[in-house]
Amino acid sequence: MADALSAFAVVALLFALTPGPDIFLVLKHSSKGGSRHGIAVAIGAASGSLVWGVAASVGLAAVIEQSALVYDFIRYVGAFYLLFLGISTIWAARHSNSTADAEHKAVAREPLRNRSRVAAFRTGVLANLLNLKMGIFYVAILPQFVPSGADVLTTSVLLTLIELVMSAVVLAAVALLAARAAALLAGTRLRQWLDRIVGAVLVALGIGVASQA
Repeated sequence: MADALSAFAVVALLFALTPGPDIFLVLKHSSKGGSRHGIAVAIGAASGSLVWGVAASVGLAAVIEQSALVYDFIRYVGAFYLLFLGISTIWAARHSNSTADAEHKAVAREPLRNRSRVAAFRTGVLANLLNLKMGIFYVAILPQFVPSGADVLTTSVLLTLIELVMSAVVLAAVALLAARAAALLAGTRLRQWLDRIVGAVLVALGIGVASQA
């Protein structure tokens, strides 16, 4: 059992390090709201992973994968969600101005910070739940690490928790680094261009998801 868990931890870490919607959403929210917002996205994404893991453990994820109608519905909703997030990021970057304006907006938004973190958490959850690659990961990869004779449900939940922790740690680290970089670049044109690049990547991911056969 220990060997299987260790091997899966390595796979989960590599999977978490692979650039995808979660990482770019953490970059987006950390850049705009600081590390706490990015970590809120990370926790939301990890929560979404937990749902996928439990769904895979009870066979629901396999049902979704095998149903063309349900699969396509989730795929297109996820694609449009990524497009919306990407376009809104680009739009916000185009209309951001000086450091003084940014500070003024930050003061004006002070009472809404907690609400914004909840929104960031919700974004992480939705993006992860609408990411069918997570479901495929759990359906195709997770069963390979369940040792023969072990309780499938218990072991699957344990493996899911390992993936959840790996994902949360990687995304939290990205959030801290992104927030630091955003603070150093605040008010500069480079910061605006980086925001636009993140938005463009989210749009590209959305188009890629929508165009999958």
